[in-house]
Amino acid sequence: MSEDTPRPVIIDGANAARMYLDHRRGDAYGPIGAYKFCKMNGHEYVKIYIKSYRVKGDQEGVMFNVEEFIEEIPESDIVLIPVDLDDDSFFIRDAIEKNAILITNDLLRDHQRSLSGRELSRFDKWIQGSRCGFTFVDDDFSPDPKFADFQYQPPAVDDEGEETRDEKKMTNFKALRLELRNSIMEELAPVSMDDLQSRLTDEEHQESRHREDRDEMNLAVREALDLRNELNAEVKKKIADVSAFKRMRDKHNSIVKEEKQNRIGLDRRLKDARNQTKPDKSKVRELEKSQAKAHARVEKEATKAQAAQESMEEESLVVDDLRAKANDAHQDLTSNKRAADDFHQSHTHSMTVIYAINGIIKNRKREEKRLASRVHIDAAMAKISRHSTADLRRMLIDTITSQEEWKILLHSETLTKDIERILIKLQDSSAWTSSPAVQIQLITAHNTARYIIGRRGANIKRTRERMAAELDVDLNYFQISVLTPKKSKHGLRYEELFNDFTVEELKGFATQLGLKKGGNKGVLIERLIRGAFLQSVD
Repeated sequence: MSEDTPRPVIIDGANAARMYLDHRRGDAYGPIGAYKFCKMNGHEYVKIYIKSYRVKGDQEGVMFNVEEFIEEIPESDIVLIPVDLDDDSFFIRDAIEKNAILITNDLLRDHQRSLSGRELSRFDKWIQGSRCGFTFVDDDFSPDPKFADFQYQPPAVDDEGEETRDEKKMTNFKALRLELRNSIMEELAPVSMDDLQSRLTDEEHQESRHREDRDEMNLAVREALDLRNELNAEVKKKIADVSAFKRMRDKHNSIVKEEKQNRIGLDRRLKDARNQTKPDKSKVRELEKSQAKAHARVEKEATKAQAAQESMEEESLVVDDLRAKANDAHQDLTSNKRAADDFHQSHTHSMTVIYAINGIIKNRKREEKRLASRVHIDAAMAKISRHSTADLRRMLIDTITSQEEWKILLHSETLTKDIERILIKLQDSSAWTSSPAVQIQLITAHNTARYIIGRRGANIKRTRERMAAELDVDLNYFQISVLTPKKSKHGLRYEELFNDFTVEELKGFATQLGLKKGGNKGVLIERLIRGAFLQSVD
């Protein structure tokens, strides 16, 4: 860091979330990454400002991975802004008041245009060295390299070259949480779905109770902290009063001392005057008056000194009492914090159990869905496999070219010749899609694909429906997809299109086009490119 004492940091949570994942919901790993970066760089004061609905709203509004956000960011460092209020106004105001770094890619021009006069001048002065833009590189938070307060520094290491304490703490926490989650999932693996649902309900009730207890204790912590700080502020004020009374006492005691010395001198002169053979009566009277005045001043200043002493003692007793109360408040703060931490640990444990149970339920439902789908997919594949690839190819071409939309095309004859050069592959998509089905993959040129698919997919939809009916397969488990060569500045990437296919698959494509099947993979690809796309065969 560029300064000995790192500045406070405020993070625009929504901006960081959306920067991490370009989606209206954003991803919690964005603000988490920014927060950890700042903490690792020595910033003690780091706050994330974010609208409440992004953390506690419905499923459509909250950030992705919000559970990680709740677990990894201390609640005290999250500032939730009500939905109906402008979060920008809050974090800009607080950032200016604290002279904090504001992490955001928002240029804040709307806010700037709303200001004028002294407020505008203050804003302009602050923003020049305070707004820090950022991006994410390989999912890691990366601030603007030109921002002086975030000049790169290697992570601190100890004498043994190990990770910093914060890194160790976070790593250990994640490891323990993962270990607990895996342990729970292993323990509950044989439990029935009904029992899992019952356990989930119980755990959710416990989680809610722990969260309420934690929040209540956090409120108590805040109250104790406010009381302690208030008392300490009063102690400070009273100590200042004690010091003032002490100075007053010392001042009057000093005057008493001076006046006593003066009075001693007058006593000596009065005694000498009285011992004269012929004492001067007027001089004696004058000295007597001066002595009396000096004595009166001594008594007056002594009285003031005593009053100051008594006031100082009284205020000292008040200080002692306030200190005792402040210590009690601090003890309450400490005990409440321990209790809040315990409730938070219980809450975290319950959340881990909930995630584990939900994970088991999700996996079981996914497996049940897969098994159910498997029956339909196997049935569809059995029916489709009764037909040869040549039959399927001819059936597909006839289905496409028989559509009314196809017939009315002015260049339908040319397109019909083009479509006769499409390549077809039958495959089971269960291994790589969330909607498993038997899939007929069509490999063809761009211009042909446009008409096969049709406006908004209308043609391919009708083709799929007609083929499913003709093959007598469940429409839900039958798909048709179209694959075309990708474009680049150097032209169409035909070779790349065929590289992922096996030699046997390439030979099958060659058979579909009536081409030779001999040669290595490179020869087969070159032959298919000419036969399927360049309209030339050998």
